[in-house]
Amino acid sequence: MSPSSVHVAATRADTGVEHLLWICGLAEPYAPAYWQAGARGFTSGPANVSPRLSLDLLAGLRAGDADRVQEIWLRLRRFEELRARGGAADNVAVVKEAVHRLGLCARAVRPPDHELGPDAARAVAEIVAGWPT
Repeated sequence: MSPSSVHVAATRADTGVEHLLWICGLAEPYAPAYWQAGARGFTSGPANVSPRLSLDLLAGLRAGDADRVQEIWLRLRRFEELRARGGAADNVAVVKEAVHRLGLCARAVRPPDHELGPDAARAVAEIVAGWPT
């Protein structure tokens, strides 16, 4: 999938809206831009930690509530930036750390991934501390 919402919009227009359901595969950071390009869903890592935030983002997009979408996007931003850091090297580890903080699983990840260092683990804990579960 191309990370270009312009490319997605053009492909969607050329294909026709009645033939496919377009989904943003790059998660919440890109969901608002892809929504404008015609996507009607998105993949989500944060939904493993706080399904409510991801569902609220989807509801805001569906309602056209730009202020609500921006508010949720900003709440998710630091978490998603940690996941994207280093070419997404910590993508899985950030989510695992967050669900570990909720007591849902161990923080261990499969090789070749690695667990987060203490500074990044603390950052994840600070970010998700105020998220609804």
